[in-house]
Amino acid sequence: MSRRIVSLCTQDKRYMAAFADYCARNEGNRILVKTFDTKEALDRYEKSGSADLILIDSMFIGDEKLAYSAKVAVLSEEKYVDRGAYTYVYKYQRIDTIIKQLYQIFADTTEGEVYQCSGDRKCVITGVFSPCFPMQREQYARRLAEAYAGKYKVLYINLAELTEYDCDGGEGVSELIYYLNDSSRPASYRLLAMLKAEQGYDAVAGVKHYRDLYDISSEDADRLFECINTLDEFEMVVIDAGYLGDSVYDVLGHCDAVHMPVMDEKSMRVKHLMDNMASYGKEKLINDIKVIQLPKWWDERKDMQSKWVGYER
Repeated sequence: MSRRIVSLCTQDKRYMAAFADYCARNEGNRILVKTFDTKEALDRYEKSGSADLILIDSMFIGDEKLAYSAKVAVLSEEKYVDRGAYTYVYKYQRIDTIIKQLYQIFADTTEGEVYQCSGDRKCVITGVFSPCFPMQREQYARRLAEAYAGKYKVLYINLAELTEYDCDGGEGVSELIYYLNDSSRPASYRLLAMLKAEQGYDAVAGVKHYRDLYDISSEDADRLFECINTLDEFEMVVIDAGYLGDSVYDVLGHCDAVHMPVMDEKSMRVKHLMDNMASYGKEKLINDIKVIQLPKWWDERKDMQSKWVGYER
């Protein structure tokens, strides 16, 4: 899929230059920005109908509805705008936040397309799963994402039922699974729009209710990882597969590596899990699992967790 063309029209030349420069440096594989400082110049360019989205300053909006073939979003001077004829984007916020909103607009208006960056980089996917010690498992998964983020572009996806982190009211895995099942809209744009910056890595928030995890089917897992690989955006992906249920095997089966952090690798729960997987015919998965014996001080020395995980890997 080719890059999206965004026509940016504003008289604020400093804003225009900063926006175009940010996109060139950080979104060059996905967005091409065309800049205009007058509506007349924009109109002349748009006669060709080549833009995917027009991002126009509110000062150019009159009483008549703009007649463009492309989707129109208005850069608003006001943070909160009553619903009107256009999609409004608050002008004075972080550019990366605006870019996420543009992805959301693309997701709402693109029919039947799948987003893909240029290039052929393949990401490495690590699943983190443990039959016990859920808090320690999540801590390990996030520390692992932090360690990877020192060298790679990292995505963390929270597939755990009980976590230390909530969804903050935003979109997360619950919505992503829904969008994956709606083939008329590209879920990869939705995923980009819902990313949240963490400690050096990007994260997708967990489910709003643990029951959402039990509804994940084998087909859902296939579509999730197809979406991740289609992005070609991240070099490392950490899947915190902390939930229970048979579909966890479908998720772990897509991982290049599986880490199992435990406080006691001789625990009967670990042995029971291995026996259970063997009964399901998951010998390959058993062989792929790397059991991580966490140090005894793990709970008391949270300040040392990141260093230990970074060294351990």
